[in-house]
Amino acid sequence: MISNLIENAIHACEKVPENERRIDINARYKSRLLIEISNSCADKIVLDAEGHPFSNEENHGIGTRSVLNFINQTDSEIRYIAEEKTFKVRMLVS
Repeated sequence: MISNLIENAIHACEKVPENERRIDINARYKSRLLIEISNSCADKIVLDAEGHPFSNEENHGIGTRSVLNFINQTDSEIRYIAEEKTFKVRMLVS
């Protein structure tokens, strides 16, 4: 599940000039695990009505759906934040 998020970050960075590529990964644990992944991206990512990344491209979104399945099965939470040239994922794992 985390590997899906990191793979998505890598793919987004491949579309950015090399000197602007950045992936930051942070994790903290109190009573739950908080994982934050932030990466540079060429374009602002489109989010659907539920706040999840959306793509019309063929074979895109499979990893995102598997992450969402994990979130639903484990009563965890996820939030995607799409900014200009930056995309962030915050996941709180139960």
